[in-house]
This record gives sequence, C-alpha cells and structure tokens, in this order.
Amino acid sequence: MHNFKRMKRIRAVITADIVNSSMLGKGAFNALIKSIEKFFNTAEIIYSFYRGDSFYALCDVSVAFISACLLRTIAIQASEKESEKEIDIRMAIGIGNAEEPFKDLGTAKGDAFVLSGREMDRLEKEGPRLSIRCKNNIADLGLSAIALFTDFLLKKMTVKQAAVIHSLLQGFTQVEVARKLGKTQSTINKHAGAANWNELVRLIEIYEKLTSQLIDKK
Repeated sequence: MHNFKRMKRIRAVITADIVNSSMLGKGAFNALIKSIEKFFNTAEIIYSFYRGDSFYALCDVSVAFISACLLRTIAIQASEKESEKEIDIRMAIGIGNAEEPFKDLGTAKGDAFVLSGREMDRLEKEGPRLSIRCKNNIADLGLSAIALFTDFLLKKMTVKQAAVIHSLLQGFTQVEVARKLGKTQSTINKHAGAANWNELVRLIEIYEKLTSQLIDKK
C-alpha cells in the first residue's frame, strides 16, 4: 500500500464573491461566470465556485495579484454603463503554506487557505474589495498597502477603462489593444492614463519583488 505524503508549498489562495451579481440578468450573469471560468482555464488555475457567485482559486504566488486585477476588470466590464450599481469582485488573497494534494478547495488546509478565508470574512460590504495577507509581519504591511492602493484604482475604473486595462494586463501593446477594441491608439492611451495604468504597473512590480523575497526566505 502506497503512503502518499502530503506536501506543503508556498501558494496563493483567492477567496472571492461577485459584488452586485443580483443586479445582472440571467444571461449577463452566466456570461460573466463563463468569462471568469475561461480566464481560470486559460491560466491553468485551480478553482471552484460555491453559492453561485462565490469562488475559491489556488495559484502560484507570482500570478495571484495580476490575476486578481484581471478578474476584477472582467467583472467591471459586466457593469451597466449608466447604472448606479457597478459589478465588481470582492476578494481576499492569502499567501502561505498549502497542503497538496487535496480533494476539495473548500476543505483544503494550510496557512494560505486560512488567511484567505478569515480575511474574506473580515471584508465589509461597503469597504475595500481587495486584501492580501501573509504571516510575515513586515511583508504583510507592504501587501496590505499594495491591496489598498490597487483597490482605490480599480473601484474608480469605468467600463471602457476596464476593457483597456484588462488587455494591457494580458500583455497587449496599446496599438494592439486599439486594433482589438476598434479604437484609435490615442483613445486607448487616454483611457489607460485615466485609469492610472502606470501606477498599476508599478504596484505589480512591487508585489513581485516583495513576494519573491518572501518565498526565498521560506
């Protein structure tokens, strides 16, 4: 009889729910879910939906932050342009040990799962929609600041800006985004600037440097 030992590795766990999902019609809601699932499948990220509009995701630490930004720009694009209720995703990212293999994300064990779940419970409905936590006190402060500033940028983003930023996050150039969205390059540049694209890029760079040091210390 084989004894398969559980292994622990530093991973990122995202616990999330779609904000104002009840404002979407059935067709629009299903389209949003399919877009989220397509992203996870393309990125080869393990995920599981629960309660209809909530989900867990397990991924490498290096891609967790940019994945959160991509997911939120997907959701924002589902918003009604003139609606007072925007569509968004509230999420908590926990960084730490994760036991693998596991049968179900909802019952998996490890610091990453615990941190993500607890932080998600702490997030208030009208407060910040992004939190990143780890067990290293110094790194935790930096990650909290990154999450707070990123949330500030994303919550102000319009539907058109979200479409542009989503493509830029995927690595497309402004010229390519213009061609993809049927706009001029100057229009794409205008939307990117209004959405604080350069600041978001800097936040991604800081996150990558901070978390790479965090993993190296383990």
